[in-house]
Amino acid sequence: MSSKIDCIVAGHTCMDLLPTFLEGGNSIDKIIQPGKLVQVGPMVQAMGGTVPNTAGALNRLGLTVCPMGKIGDDILGQSILAKMVADGLPINGMITDENCGTSYTVVLNIPGIDRIPLHYPGVNDTFCFDDLNYELIKNSRHFHLGYPPLMYSLFSDGGDELLKIFKSVKNLGVTTSLDMARPDPQTEAGKADWEGLICQVLPFVDIFTPSIDELLYMLNRPLFEQFITSDKPLGGLTLNDLESLGKKLIAMGTHEVLIKLGEFGAYYRSETESYYTPCFQVELKGAIGSGDCTIAGFLAARLKGMSAEEALSVAVATGACNVEAVDSLSGVPGWESLLKRMAEGWRKHSKLFN
Repeated sequence: MSSKIDCIVAGHTCMDLLPTFLEGGNSIDKIIQPGKLVQVGPMVQAMGGTVPNTAGALNRLGLTVCPMGKIGDDILGQSILAKMVADGLPINGMITDENCGTSYTVVLNIPGIDRIPLHYPGVNDTFCFDDLNYELIKNSRHFHLGYPPLMYSLFSDGGDELLKIFKSVKNLGVTTSLDMARPDPQTEAGKADWEGLICQVLPFVDIFTPSIDELLYMLNRPLFEQFITSDKPLGGLTLNDLESLGKKLIAMGTHEVLIKLGEFGAYYRSETESYYTPCFQVELKGAIGSGDCTIAGFLAARLKGMSAEEALSVAVATGACNVEAVDSLSGVPGWESLLKRMAEGWRKHSKLFN
């Protein structure tokens, strides 16, 4: 058998369609209004979701990657496969379903405003245990899966399918990580028992990598409401709030927690360590895929033997490079180029917490 794959990246796969906005602002209401014609520029088409974004970023950082996602037998699906091949990614782990369409997201990426995704789940809703190639997984060092809240088969029935996947991968002796997504509160996914599901699966997850809004939505709804309505930095959350969340997740059974904090950086927690870091300073051009690339930076650093503290800094550096481009991958440099930029005095923002 060939040499080991560094990382399998499984889960959500879609096509992102990004109209280019010619003007920005700080309020969506001033830009998009009923009856108002909004003139835009060319449409940027990019792969989206955990599989293309995290796998693509890991590949750019020099790791051997195998994507495992699901697409429809349509133009969007064909475009995703063609782009993967062009980017040097293998497609032998990808599944084509003739009975359902490829997932897509129209992303309103307006300068100065957080991205607004309009999402069609498509074939992602049917992604399940049987869609994974366990021979390839057995020949890998690490398994990462992302966005189960956007994949019906993985969260329905209390997350039994997701649990089955992670139990099976751990039985193969492969380390694991899990990323989340925040569902629409009005959908079945939004009403699911996420705390119960997370508690069930985390004993089989080595590294849990949610964003702060996803985590609060699933574990602390009152604090989530404060977070999304507050005009304070990071919704008024304190370092104690992050530490409490991190400790709770460790108690549920995972070994390491990476909480993505958007423009405010990232927080790391294990049984024995905790670190916070702000983001590196960059000119923001687009935020699509920034969380996926942040995870890729962290996983790459850990797989290359870096400490948790070093990996946390690499994570926010990779995410920062991502937002310097409109699409999800073109801003991510090679591994040596990234480390060189970090070593040459690339400045971070001021710390939110002392």
